[in-house]
Amino acid sequence: MEPLKDIHLELPVIAMDGAVLYDIREKMYLHAYVISYEQSKKIEQFILANHMNCFMNVIIDDMLVIYYQESEQEIYNQLICTLRRSPYRNYVKRELPEHEEVVYFMLIDQTAKIETFYKKMKESGSLREMKVSKYPSKDYPGYS
Repeated sequence: MEPLKDIHLELPVIAMDGAVLYDIREKMYLHAYVISYEQSKKIEQFILANHMNCFMNVIIDDMLVIYYQESEQEIYNQLICTLRRSPYRNYVKRELPEHEEVVYFMLIDQTAKIETFYKKMKESGSLREMKVSKYPSKDYPGYS
């Protein structure tokens, strides 16, 4: 929301790489593409099995809750400290609660590690089932 503070939008915005449609005026999610709890847990386990961490975005009553894990990775923890300042995000360090459906997973790691992980996802067939975007971080050189 910070980059949009000086723009007065009349229409809802597409956010989280297309996963949600959000009405800024009403502060509510008009639509969300969710990943079932079962599929979300499989994705999370695949991420953890590859020694990576993730942020799991869940919408609960028009409130964005972002679940995350403990990590030793400095950039991951810096990102939490930076992004948690927003009143639009609620970071919770705990497992994904049973029956919650994720709308968006986000990972940040060294670019080489992300590339390797992406290849493993492709080999597993996961890329046929969901939209996956990978791109270099503007804020953290060498990370994606």
